[in-house]
Amino acid sequence: AAIERARAEAALRISEERLREADRRKDEFLAMLSHELRNPLAAIRNATALIEHSAPQDPAMRRIQAVLERQTAHMTRLVDGLLEVSRIARGKIVLDRTTLDARSIVHEVVHDHGAELQARGLELRTVFPTTPLWVFADRARLVQIIDNIIGNAIKFTPASGRIVVAL
Repeated sequence: AAIERARAEAALRISEERLREADRRKDEFLAMLSHELRNPLAAIRNATALIEHSAPQDPAMRRIQAVLERQTAHMTRLVDGLLEVSRIARGKIVLDRTTLDARSIVHEVVHDHGAELQARGLELRTVFPTTPLWVFADRARLVQIIDNIIGNAIKFTPASGRIVVAL
């Protein structure tokens, strides 16, 4: 019985070691993938800007450019998410907290989704306090959270619907 138990424990240790190695390789792959995906996204963003400047009056080109902008922004958020997962898994996430007015952060994110809202025919109404709403937070993380919430609201609100963001 003692020999079988020792063999089982040894097999378990080997299995755990293999799992840790596979997990480490997965994290390295996610980090590499997210960095490698940034290069083609930058080229797509540059091409989108060229379309905007080369044919600013052509309605068809404006629609194409708007689609490219929205999809590139979405892909950028996905790639940033991959990079974030990789950083978290490697314990390399650092919070840079400072005092911020939540109203300005939410306003900025809402503004960034303007074309997407318009394309889906959605109405977005904001209800903010008249005085600053101070928070002590990491700006990038706060933007990421608000962007995710508003993005989901846009995705799951029926066309011509209304979204209300209240602070």
